[in-house]
Amino acid sequence: MGGGIPQQLLYIDTPGQSRERASQLLQASGDYHLLQTPSLPEGMRLLAEEDFALVLLGAGILEADWRDHVSLVRTLTQWSPVIVLMDTRSETATRPVIEAGADDCLEIAGLTPELLRHSIRGAVLRGNRWRIGRTTRIQTAGSSASRNTPRFPDRAILDAIGDALLVVDEQDRLIHMNTSGETLLQLSRMQALGRPLHALVTLTSDEFGVEVDPLTLSGKRPAVSQLLFLTLPDGSRRPAQCSTWPLSASAHPGQAGRVLQIHDVSEIYKRLQKASYDASHDPLTGVLNRREICRRIGRALSLAREHDLEHSLIYFDLDGFKQVNDLLGHPAGDRLLREITRMLLDTLRGRDSIGRLGGDEFVLLLEYCSIEDAIEVADKIRDLIRGIRLEDHKTPRVSASISVVPVKTTSADVDTVLREADRACYQAKRRGKDCVEVAAC
Repeated sequence: MGGGIPQQLLYIDTPGQSRERASQLLQASGDYHLLQTPSLPEGMRLLAEEDFALVLLGAGILEADWRDHVSLVRTLTQWSPVIVLMDTRSETATRPVIEAGADDCLEIAGLTPELLRHSIRGAVLRGNRWRIGRTTRIQTAGSSASRNTPRFPDRAILDAIGDALLVVDEQDRLIHMNTSGETLLQLSRMQALGRPLHALVTLTSDEFGVEVDPLTLSGKRPAVSQLLFLTLPDGSRRPAQCSTWPLSASAHPGQAGRVLQIHDVSEIYKRLQKASYDASHDPLTGVLNRREICRRIGRALSLAREHDLEHSLIYFDLDGFKQVNDLLGHPAGDRLLREITRMLLDTLRGRDSIGRLGGDEFVLLLEYCSIEDAIEVADKIRDLIRGIRLEDHKTPRVSASISVVPVKTTSADVDTVLREADRACYQAKRRGKDCVEVAAC
């Protein structure tokens, strides 16, 4: 079957027992090359780039929105038969699948390699007859205008896709855009058609990074989605997963160009940012947690050694905090810690890092700060903490025992710096509390 007749089968299904069983049957049922993909978006990209002898959809793909999925695959591959492999075949399940565009439905449980081979061969022969008839009609149509007329899947199907799809011609001018594209770019089709893609879409490698040409995201093969930032007409930036692939000559005869797919991941990105924030910050006060402040101290140590720099670390423990919890309750103690945090944020530089080690222990990393300047900051913090009162004015007297430790080229490691800070803080408490002790290191 040469002369432009495709030899590949495309199997789209999510991982699982049904897919493993179907894969074994497919590999044993014929001589066609089998290409498998675990997701419908990846399958869509493959269908847009290549022509396949047959498309098989697995049960995992059809668990949700299966009617739209079958219709979408059918419109993207008008000349390739579509067979659906179902876990359980019934009249109730089969009829809507056929109505949505599938050529056949097979039950995996009762399927044998021979039966599957017979079904595949029959479907492929029908598909080849359709292709031959289509090729003859294209060759005899004659008109160059008809050959160059853009043909795309039904607009209703494309508009049902949640991702923005932008199609450009050889000159990178927009020739089609679905409704999701209009919504994302805040432009109507009529406003966007014919305009260069770079005038519509600005993508950067990060939130404020280098601009990326959307049409260079991939070569001949469809691109793996990349996380980029889309600049909208109102100037706002939005994270998006972007990929691009060429229009296939077989699926779109007489046309050349590319498709840019933009998947808005703003909500996912927000959740990832929140998860990252939660992993590095103290939930009570909002300052850095122990792990993150230790990581930053380690980074400051590396910078000090590499560039002969001097940083400073302030470590303090509250005096009288237990009495606040005992007399006023733990909610009052929590309010006191948050008030101290607010005071620290108002006092320190924007580049300084504040961390809570646990309980009433805090660490302040003052980068590019001499030990003399750090002592002045420590004295100011001591005075401010001594003056803190909660709104009920019943707070027992609270003070801070503070230590100051240099972070320099001769400092050993993070654990050693914190041990020295803790030792000096203990000495401050022994001296009567409410004072500053400089570590001798």
